[in-house]
Amino acid sequence: MTPYERLVKIAEAEDRTPNQIVELSKRHPSIVSAIRNGKKGFSEELAYAIANRWGYSKDWILTGEGEMKLHEAPKRMSSTDFLQKTVRIPERAELLPVLKTPLYARAGMGYTAYFNRPPEEQEWDYVPENKLYPGVAAEDHTIVTINGDSMEPTLLAGWEMLAYKLPEGLYPRVEKIVMLDYKDELIIKRLAKVDWQNNTITIQSDNGRMKVEIPMDEIRQVYHVYNIHNALI
Repeated sequence: MTPYERLVKIAEAEDRTPNQIVELSKRHPSIVSAIRNGKKGFSEELAYAIANRWGYSKDWILTGEGEMKLHEAPKRMSSTDFLQKTVRIPERAELLPVLKTPLYARAGMGYTAYFNRPPEEQEWDYVPENKLYPGVAAEDHTIVTINGDSMEPTLLAGWEMLAYKLPEGLYPRVEKIVMLDYKDELIIKRLAKVDWQNNTITIQSDNGRMKVEIPMDEIRQVYHVYNIHNALI
């Protein structure tokens, strides 16, 4: 039995689609076509999520060997593991997939590698449509995690924030929080000034320790950080 046949068997048993089963692992549903075409098998994370949620044998999911269903449900994940490895299947159309930008993808080699991955190898989460910025498509949003103390007391380390891309050459109003794609790094600061005459912007931290002027032509992308996704510490 191929990995896709096992996926279909699980989906039929649970009265769900293969896409919904894959979404349990925080992976983009496009991975279903890769499994169906034999380009990919089950990842460890996907197998673990399905085993934990539905009580299937992880070994059977990965290899097809042994019993399909465990006689006893496996031990439930901790809440931390659940947040890291699974995502609630959307029951209604207003939940839309949004790309997550994890901390390791915020700078340097991690930045380049993560954004060059295919969608099925990136991290995703679901966001209610009414939490998306009005008039901006889900694919132009991202979920970014705050690190450090530069934005305290407004934003705390560990919070997940919603942000969206702005069209080239546009900025939100002064005093809004922005994320800048600047020198292969994504930095989150408050927009303090937009100087169109000198083609620079000034950003600053909320803790008062940093203020810097940046040439506009060195900024590859501007995001407006506008709402909380998860305020978990």
